[in-house]
Amino acid sequence: MATIVRPVDSASSKTVIKLTQADSPYTLARDLCPCLIINEGATGAVTVTLPGDAKGGEQVEAMCLAAQDIILDPGNAVDRIIGDDGTSLTDLADGKALIGDAIGEKCTLVCLGDDGTGDLEWLATLQQLNDGTGVFNEEQA
Repeated sequence: MATIVRPVDSASSKTVIKLTQADSPYTLARDLCPCLIINEGATGAVTVTLPGDAKGGEQVEAMCLAAQDIILDPGNAVDRIIGDDGTSLTDLADGKALIGDAIGEKCTLVCLGDDGTGDLEWLATLQQLNDGTGVFNEEQA
């Protein structure tokens, strides 16, 4: 079962959601945003479906704490996740996006809202927060 830790004060505004492969697929509820999704302890891939009723400006972060895939599903076949360079990241065969599979990889998603056709767009910024060995870079940690 997913472990959900809601913020207890205004200083920590993000809900932390710890998922393992046993929780996958997991559908993220809009009322949990903003949130940080982590895969600590996972021994297999975790798939998260983004909220289909998200509004512009809502934020979701996902961070690999285990060397396992975190896959984001925009939910609707026509919703999409785009990179900060404008290219589509929903390039897996099933329309999902692989946003991390190594410890320290992080993705920040911001909902851009309705693209004018009733479809949601999410802007993704990908980061590598370690040097590839699991050691976090001091300037980014």
